Amino acid sequence: MCITGGIQPGFLARCFGREFYENGLVARFLMAMPPRRIKQWSDAEIHADTKAAMEKVFDFPFGLQLPNSQPDELSLTDDAKVAWVEFYNHHAHEQDDLTGTTLAAAWSKLEG
Repeated sequence: MCITGGIQPGFLARCFGREFYENGLVARFLMAMPPRRIKQWSDAEIHADTKAAMEKVFDFPFGLQLPNSQPDELSLTDDAKVAWVEFYNHHAHEQDDLTGTTLAAAWSKLEG
């Protein structure tokens, strides 16, 4: 049976005790993990075809008529974007430093 998924390495290590190494269970798993990289802000633009495809995905929910509510698009000022990029990069470094701690999972959720 083939199973594909993702799991945090520390949690997986706690799931496999010594008996699972000795009885050969762990050897039956092909595990791969890319090297960790610190995220870095990019001003790269989304390709027009990709953007058009995603817009089609969201056409239905955005087309729903909500009572007394319409979505608004807000843009960042230049100063606000500078502040956001600074926060984003600083947060990514903090998150990397917390790897393996109890705060690591919480920090990964704070990005948004």
